[in-house]
Amino acid sequence: MIDNATINQLLARAGVVANETEDSANDANRIGTLFADIIRALSMSLTEEELSELIAKYGDKLFLSKVKPDAAAGRITMSDGIQLGESYVSGLAGRGGLLDGSGRGEMRSLRLWEWLEVPELRYNRTEVVVGDEWQSPGGGIIESVDNDSHTIRLKLEQGEIGMIDVDDLCMAFWHDEDNPSLNSSDSYDDGRNNRRMAGFATCYFLLTAVNGSNNGEAEFVLRGVSDAYPVAYLPQVGMHFVVFGNVTKPERQQSAYRTRTYTRFLHGVNTWEFTAANVVMQWGDLSTLSLLGLNMQGYSAYMQNIYVSGHIEDVEVSGAHIELQLQSGGWVDARSSEIVSFVCRDSVGRDITGRFTTWRLTRESGDDAADAAWNTLHTSVTSPITLTRSDMGEYWHVRRTLFTLQGISQSETVAASFAIGVRDYQELHIEFVPSRTVVYADDVDVTVEARLFYGEEDVTEELLLRHTTSMSWARDSGIQSEDNAWTPTLGAARNILIIQHGHSHSRYDCGSQWTDRLHCVFAFTAVIPSGVNEQSRLTAQLPLGT
Repeated sequence: MIDNATINQLLARAGVVANETEDSANDANRIGTLFADIIRALSMSLTEEELSELIAKYGDKLFLSKVKPDAAAGRITMSDGIQLGESYVSGLAGRGGLLDGSGRGEMRSLRLWEWLEVPELRYNRTEVVVGDEWQSPGGGIIESVDNDSHTIRLKLEQGEIGMIDVDDLCMAFWHDEDNPSLNSSDSYDDGRNNRRMAGFATCYFLLTAVNGSNNGEAEFVLRGVSDAYPVAYLPQVGMHFVVFGNVTKPERQQSAYRTRTYTRFLHGVNTWEFTAANVVMQWGDLSTLSLLGLNMQGYSAYMQNIYVSGHIEDVEVSGAHIELQLQSGGWVDARSSEIVSFVCRDSVGRDITGRFTTWRLTRESGDDAADAAWNTLHTSVTSPITLTRSDMGEYWHVRRTLFTLQGISQSETVAASFAIGVRDYQELHIEFVPSRTVVYADDVDVTVEARLFYGEEDVTEELLLRHTTSMSWARDSGIQSEDNAWTPTLGAARNILIIQHGHSHSRYDCGSQWTDRLHCVFAFTAVIPSGVNEQSRLTAQLPLGT
């Protein structure tokens, strides 16, 4: 029986838990310890059946299960952290995940639906930007959208003021996962600000009102559709938008942006499309300026004025480049070759091939030693160049081979690369070709050769019999211990197996149970190198008997 003192003590502790006002005070340790003490006290006076019923009735309400999905109504504190997965190994090649007791986490990936807020981001030293980079008078991130009232709310930090104003002209790119048909299928830039990016929808809108003490809310209207902008697209939650101009405020009509091919500075932008008057400076590819009526092409610089404190030097650059023509489009097979023709031209299109005293061809097949030997044989080439499958190296059956043509003179070097691959890729497979077949219960005399085929083409000599290919034979007679001890008899090459069984041969390659089972399976395995730390493993089985 439970004594009164124990009952009063447990009731007092339960009362403290029931009347607790701090959220974090009633943690798992406190509740679990109390419940365990209650069970321990009750076990002294309850039968095993009564105790089991009590746990079944109240256990799910007080404890989290370790064997089934469960939920907790309050906060759970894990003092030493949480491990994700059955095991955890740190590092790029690790597995599982860990959130430690100090709040540090390590895991394979993290996908967030809305925001990531951090004081510092660390990343690889190479930064890749796909799309535009803008410097503008304003912009922001959309936290919420009300399409009925055409209102957006900005995501702002405490005390931050929204960088938007009435009559701002805004633009954004957005990938629509829910309606992929709204994403553009191509990229387009007409120089006038009618933009498309493959895989994204383009959104243009005008801010008609800005509300809130922190400029955190704005009303908008969409840009009207036209031939240049045929589909209007609404702002979305999470969208980053840029202010590229303003209809009425000159101080908000200047901006600059950088694409993959050019950098442009804008001035006086007060409508959706840019004109030549809006572009005050641009460098890089100037072809988009020709669309605005300025006759400019190629990579150069355009600006209104130049102030120079140093010197200007006119440097002659040949603009030499190699033009390649691949007769078969970069593909070969067992019976055809690729004919590569080349000519070198200057910036105005004149043939200057003869200016270069040496033309050499190098390859990258994945085998450095073989490539070096091949390169020494191609230090002097002329147009056209004939390349066959044998020129692709040992790994032609799994990858394309990169070739680089170089022209060398005393003053300059030009280069161009191209790739050659095997047309109509086929799977490698093994076929058995018997040269002698005698199969009886008391006499077996079989010689079989494993041949390697690339589709219907026999490539045994070219691939299978290379010194780098490993081959092995195995047997399954139904008795594993005998099979493990079996030693195959090979013919003139490693891919030829001689199977003999019977008194006349003094060999019993089919196992001790052959006369009873009349069935035995031989397996051939070839491991063919396919590159650095890569290989193709092929296995075929040869059933013998009935």
